[in-house]
Amino acid sequence: MSVHTHNYIRRLRLLSLASLVSIGILTVIGSLVAQYLVREQSGSAHIVNLAGRQRMLSQRITKSVLAIERSRYYYPDTLTQFLFVRELETSFHEWKKVHHGLQFGSREHGLPASDNSNEIQRLFVKIAPYYHEIDSAVTQLLSLLHESATVAGGEAAGGSVERQKQRFQEFTSELLVNQQQFLEGMDAITFQYDQESTAHILDIQRTLQIVVVIIVLAIFMEALFVFRPAIGKLSVVVDQLAQSQELSRSLSEYVIEGSSVGVFVL
Repeated sequence: MSVHTHNYIRRLRLLSLASLVSIGILTVIGSLVAQYLVREQSGSAHIVNLAGRQRMLSQRITKSVLAIERSRYYYPDTLTQFLFVRELETSFHEWKKVHHGLQFGSREHGLPASDNSNEIQRLFVKIAPYYHEIDSAVTQLLSLLHESATVAGGEAAGGSVERQKQRFQEFTSELLVNQQQFLEGMDAITFQYDQESTAHILDIQRTLQIVVVIIVLAIFMEALFVFRPAIGKLSVVVDQLAQSQELSRSLSEYVIEGSSVGVFVL
């Protein structure tokens, strides 16, 4: 084998190795991007779902308050009242935790810390007054219910039954007045979450598409500049070997014929 052929084969090996390594790296990158895309879709859907769930919790809080008022002052039913108080407490605490988690993160709910855009932060600031009014109204309602539950007889800690009823209606009115504004604000936040999630996922998909295009181009370049010249060179080498074999065979025949002639002369 000539020195030129040996150097060419060595260079071909290095080019093939570099091409395969680059394709492998790009393939790994594409796989990581795809996995990241799946995680982002799952995480974004979870956040959008929790934001939308705030509407349901807010409505459940209002329903529980109205049901408690009905079972307490209009159609007394101690068991029904107890069940709705429990539902109110559960929904209220969950509503507060999710509201805080959406803004500042929550390991319990799988929410990232401080990951909101400026627009979402602005929307949360906008609904903050309504949130605090609802929080205050429900907290006072629960306090009123717990105080009156510890007192026996017609008079409760907060005064007469009529006075309690009046205070209950005041807190309920405060809740109803602020709930609609809060719901509209949460709808806007949920829509913004969904819009940003869709845009972010589209960006990742475009990145994945670029990686795939680069991989295809790398394979094409390898075929064009590595394998195609290699096949051409191998064809030349094969032809040269064939010619060498033919020359060797001719020389062998010539030597044999010469030997035969020499023997005959002798």
